Amino acid sequence: MAVTVDFTTLAPGSTVSSADFNASLRGGFSAGSPIINNWGSNGLSNSTTSAYPTAYFLDIDFTNTQTLLNFNFNNYGYNGSNAWFTYDASGSLLESGALSGSGISSYYASIFGTGISRLSLGNGGRRSWLQTLTSITYDTEASSVPEPTSIALLGLGLAGLSLESSLNTISSISKKPS
Repeated sequence: MAVTVDFTTLAPGSTVSSADFNASLRGGFSAGSPIINNWGSNGLSNSTTSAYPTAYFLDIDFTNTQTLLNFNFNNYGYNGSNAWFTYDASGSLLESGALSGSGISSYYASIFGTGISRLSLGNGGRRSWLQTLTSITYDTEASSVPEPTSIALLGLGLAGLSLESSLNTISSISKKPS
């Protein structure tokens, strides 16, 4: 089932807490928990303050892997190298794309794949390029661990096959001529 988080509805200056993901900042001059910034429009920003300096990456690390990822993103300045990246649980790059536009621009991406564990939004290594994630929609992959009912049905099926095989053996022994 798809879940949407609309960061524009959250109070400016607040941090984001979710059982589904952890938001963090990486690289550059701002580290720690990102905050909701109201620069232009509310959104989860690549800064721990309402302005500069900024981190190079805003990371969203999912608790479970995802099969679908949509996000809306605002860019306040463009340096030619703003980009998004998705990674699997081992840290291998799955997919990436440019976040283009100049000045204040919005970007929407829809990513389909399996095993998405992290979304990273990068500002090209600039300390003064503020970015905000305004919303994100994700769809968690189904668990690969079988449910107890499935295991019980499998066991019943195997027991039935074993019983049928035993009955066929007994039947063929009793039909043998003396």
